[in-house]
Order: sequence, then C-alpha cells, then structure tokens
Amino acid sequence: MMNILSFSRRAIVFDSGETINKVVSKMMQTETEEVVITEKGIYKGMVFAKDLIKRKITNPEKSKIKNLVHSVPLFDSKVKLEEILKSIM
Repeated sequence: MMNILSFSRRAIVFDSGETINKVVSKMMQTETEEVVITEKGIYKGMVFAKDLIKRKITNPEKSKIKNLVHSVPLFDSKVKLEEILKSIM
C-alpha cells in the first residue's frame, strides 16, 4: 500500500504576511500549483494557483497572502493514501 510520501515533493512555504505578488512570482518561477502558508512558523493552510486565477486581486503588491488561505488538514506521513482520500472525499 502507498502512503503520502510516495507522491510528495518538497513544499514551498511562505509566511501569512507575505504579499500575493511575491507568492505568485515564486509559484510561476517554480511551476508550483500550491504553497504552504505559516504564521510565526505554525501551519495555517494552503494557497492554490486555481484560486489566485479566479480572484480579481486589485493590489497584489500590497495585499497579503493570508486573505487567500484555505484550511487544509495535515496528515502524518505514515498514513495510507486510501485513508487520506476517504477523509477528503
């Protein structure tokens, strides 16, 4: 059986106070569709490229990424992929 590590890659992490512009630039540079957001080192959630595309962001140079964070649960790396899929479906 597969666990989540079979599909994982190193995450790109930003602080919630970072600007949308900086996050989007990094996502484009690395061709990443999602980033992890933390606040003072504590996990807060994720931001997805599809959501950034859908939204009309008027001032990305000053707007903070924390306003776009989705709460996504954390899973232990040993959890079986099937269990993760069941919990998010």
